[in-house]
Amino acid sequence: MCLVHSFEGYRAKEALEQSQIEHGMRGLTKHGHHLSLVASLQLALEDETPARIRDVFPLYRRIAEHSDVDPLVRRRMHDHLADLAILGILDRHARNEGRAGGQYYEYAFNVPLELVIRVVMDFEGVAFPREVRMLKEHST
Repeated sequence: MCLVHSFEGYRAKEALEQSQIEHGMRGLTKHGHHLSLVASLQLALEDETPARIRDVFPLYRRIAEHSDVDPLVRRRMHDHLADLAILGILDRHARNEGRAGGQYYEYAFNVPLELVIRVVMDFEGVAFPREVRMLKEHST
């Protein structure tokens, strides 16, 4: 097998996977998934990932409130992050700090941020946080 054909096959497979992930992100619910995705993107742009739910949730609440959306309770928003991990958009790692620190999950993007940014730019009715808003303004 020729190395060039192998590389082209790999790139085609990678492009198909990214297309499927992009399609999956566009089909998410606005209320929880879009806002959770935007909050996670903001933290990633600030180099604050992997992030715990305790880091994502306050930002999610602010985005929801500024978007005139009633924020979900923390547990339900956490379910949306888990959904994003199941879809392959986020990577979720369980951490166990023992009795003192407890058990928790950390989330980081499992896809290129450029892909996430491209999808998020099309979200309507979302009050974007600072870094995401700057990207949106520069892309238009």
